[in-house]
Amino acid sequence: MKHRNPWPMGLVALVALFLLLTLWSVRQAGQQGSSVAERDYYEQGLRYSAAVHSRDLARELGWQAQTSLRERSLRTRLMDHAGKPVSGCSAEIIVRTNGASPLRLALQETEPGLYQAMLPEELTSSEILVAVTLRKDGAAFEKRLLLQLS
Repeated sequence: MKHRNPWPMGLVALVALFLLLTLWSVRQAGQQGSSVAERDYYEQGLRYSAAVHSRDLARELGWQAQTSLRERSLRTRLMDHAGKPVSGCSAEIIVRTNGASPLRLALQETEPGLYQAMLPEELTSSEILVAVTLRKDGAAFEKRLLLQLS
């Protein structure tokens, strides 16, 4: 009795299995698409690039901010690299507390470079996370703070 070599049939079976799996994966990708990519990934990339550019511009301008909280009055003083006030910004804060939805508040410029907002009395959490954003002429300064309410 002559023994046949199993290698040729094994290689043919391996190639056939590879081709079947390739066809199956191409079919799956064509029908379902990728769940990894966002539908508007290009627009999100553009927004991200613009945000990075505006933060870099603020850094190049040497913007610095000092923020303080007194009796629910949040104040942010924005200065340039020479210590002069930066006025004319659009400014807002986003307040986050445990379990509550984010609260957006506009900061008003009360004097050149000084932006202020009153935190609502409804905020009862002792710790709040605040994101301060100041924008002017394409530049954006962002600062995140954890504040203690007393």
